[in-house]
Amino acid sequence: MKIDKFGAWTSLLCLIHCLGFPILATVVPFLTNISSSVEWFFIIFAFIFGTMSFIDNYLRHKYIWSLVLFVIGFFLIVSHKVFASMEYYHLIGLLLLIVAHWLNYKNIKKLDGCHPHGCSHEK
Repeated sequence: MKIDKFGAWTSLLCLIHCLGFPILATVVPFLTNISSSVEWFFIIFAFIFGTMSFIDNYLRHKYIWSLVLFVIGFFLIVSHKVFASMEYYHLIGLLLLIVAHWLNYKNIKKLDGCHPHGCSHEK
């Protein structure tokens, strides 16, 4: 559950970076060289923590929607970086990651409190 809070905040920081960095780069042009490394760091970071959290929740509760949103959002982010596609792919992908973490957090909080639904893990 803490991973989802952390993941949502990280995705939000990435979104702020994506929206604010172009403005900052016009003022301080040498920062554009650093930007690509920072973005790949965020992408790898999001993949590691997202995969851990969403797959764990799916295996425990069979709740697939947060995992689906994560996969779609992550695909949009990576396709933007690899294929230099439209910027809104990246932003939509980040929003999907934030929503996926929020849904995952809400689902875990709701389902880990009671276990009459037959989860595949112990209380």
